[in-house]
Amino acid sequence: MKRSRLVSAYKFKDSAEKKDILEENGKQRTIWLAPYIVKKIKSRFRLTKLRAFFACVFVSILVLYLSLPHIVMRYYKYKSPRFHLRTNDGLPPPMNIEIGVATFHFFQQSFFGTKDCKARNQTFKCTTKMISHHNASIYHVKLFHAPHTSTKKVKRDFPSQLLGVISMEPGAIYKHQNNPAFMNRFDIKQYFRWDSDVPTLYSTPYINSNMLFNPVPIPTEIKIPALVYINSNCHASNGRNEIVRKMMMLRKIPVHSYGGCLNNKQAKKNENKEEIIAKYKFCITMENSNEEDYVSEKLWQSLKAGCLPIYYGAPNIDKFLPVPANQIILNYNDFDSPEALSDELVRLNNNDEEYNKYFEWKKLNPETDKLLEGFQWLMKQAKRNPTCDFCRRAQTLWETRKDTTDFEYYKKQLFKKSRDKDENLI
Repeated sequence: MKRSRLVSAYKFKDSAEKKDILEENGKQRTIWLAPYIVKKIKSRFRLTKLRAFFACVFVSILVLYLSLPHIVMRYYKYKSPRFHLRTNDGLPPPMNIEIGVATFHFFQQSFFGTKDCKARNQTFKCTTKMISHHNASIYHVKLFHAPHTSTKKVKRDFPSQLLGVISMEPGAIYKHQNNPAFMNRFDIKQYFRWDSDVPTLYSTPYINSNMLFNPVPIPTEIKIPALVYINSNCHASNGRNEIVRKMMMLRKIPVHSYGGCLNNKQAKKNENKEEIIAKYKFCITMENSNEEDYVSEKLWQSLKAGCLPIYYGAPNIDKFLPVPANQIILNYNDFDSPEALSDELVRLNNNDEEYNKYFEWKKLNPETDKLLEGFQWLMKQAKRNPTCDFCRRAQTLWETRKDTTDFEYYKKQLFKKSRDKDENLI
């Protein structure tokens, strides 16, 4: 049989001829068809390899397309806008931050909980919780209140954990705050200094209340012509108590003391500090120490109440004020002694026109009138949320370290220990 007949018989499977040909030439069928079948298989195999090649090329292009944003991101340092998990400005989405507070003093209940903060045009959660002393806890940041913290207490629960410190008290009282060996242990510092990582200022609530520039609540004519002193810390490092004592002994101007120091007056029931000082012409606003940037609520209470402050404290007080210092306060550093200060108070007490000049600044509009640069910075800072600023700072440091696996590992270990402990109790 010719090869062509065998081939045609193979092709036309339904024909009757196929059966006859194959039966008559059984042996030849195998001999003649074998090369053809082998050729067919080779042809199909080549086609399969070609398909596999194109499939590999397609998958490679797909993988390259999907990984291209990562490559661009690394090359341009997180500036790729194409990656679908990135924000509009090309930066990674903000991570939620958990803060564990290791010391309770200073922190009010409103400090704790979860706050919605913004970073990179997206919202993230900033959670603050009190660390239990009975069970270890894992947080991104471990926060300490500096005045109630010692070096022994400042420890990380795991290697990549951030340590934070907060304080509203001066280093003159809590000496370790001026110790670089202590303060350098912390990654994030939040306190009253302007150069801290997260400045937290006493001026913020008074500026936000929009009451600093309100008119003087009590006219000068009916104010008590005396100096008011309200304080309970009688051992301040700058000697303010001794200054007031000497002014009392001079008797050039009456001094009314309502606090625990040099007390000679009693406040009415339910009468707060601002209500008391608003009735007086002059008020002592002396800090407990003379430290750079340390300006407590005493000054802001006096300015709000319309009482002329006798200030003694921060050497750089000028940068905190909306107008030059000599137009708004009496700085004790400008006088040689308590006697010289008392003489000036007597002069102003007898001259209402000169006295009222110290309140001309209250006629200014903080939104439209030009104020000193330092006070403008305070106004901008007052609009910020210190807790969110703290969490944004923590995000930056955490992403720089790139130790999220470290955090997840220790968190799993914590959950495992907690679960094992619960099982043992059953």
